[in-house]
Amino acid sequence: MSSPAALPADEIPMGLVRLGRQRLQFDNHFSETCRRDRFCLRCVVAYCSHCCGNHHFHPEWPDLRVLRIDLDTEGRPIFPTRTAPAPDRHPIPPDIAKFMRAQDYTSPLPRDAFCIHCSKSFRVDVCAHHGDHARLRDCVLRIEKRGWRTCVRCAGDEWWVPHIGVALGDPVLVDEQGRYELLRVLTRVRGPCVECGIGAHRIPREFFPFCSETCIRKHIRRIEERQEARLAARRL
Repeated sequence: MSSPAALPADEIPMGLVRLGRQRLQFDNHFSETCRRDRFCLRCVVAYCSHCCGNHHFHPEWPDLRVLRIDLDTEGRPIFPTRTAPAPDRHPIPPDIAKFMRAQDYTSPLPRDAFCIHCSKSFRVDVCAHHGDHARLRDCVLRIEKRGWRTCVRCAGDEWWVPHIGVALGDPVLVDEQGRYELLRVLTRVRGPCVECGIGAHRIPREFFPFCSETCIRKHIRRIEERQEARLAARRL
């Protein structure tokens, strides 16, 4: 299957992309942390139910369950010894039980990526499934924090730039070699227009966080100009 970067615009599932863009702007995505709180007997891997929960549903393997790993009052993992509640439970094989107990279930894991397809923030090294969706490949945005600002790492030639760029502000950081920029996520909180600064009471919901189509067009044009300048610099 072709990469979305090579697909005509009308073949990209724009409903998913628009929903992902809207969810990206919710400001609580990256203020929370995750932890490994599940163990999949089918995949033999510990994972976070928030980041990767939908990727460990195996109806063809009904006897290989997902085990919940809770913490006790002192923050220590509570390990199950059987595959499921009675009467379907079986002892967990010793080698798998040993591997399960060796994983880290207590460390807080800051979320450092966002999947456009799933409209979900997640931790890259905990879930590797998000970058390979059949309907929308290469749909993971890499997230970096700069102080209180949540930023998307952008090289400028990604397929999602024309569709997600309206949710991103001006660069917070520009790589010295021109390889990428960090663009601030425009979170969905009431405030002045991010383009012209007009008061929050003048911003219609359909244009948020801009006050008008004119400001949206100006913002998109500035994104396009930055991309054109970056590509021109690479050709020199």
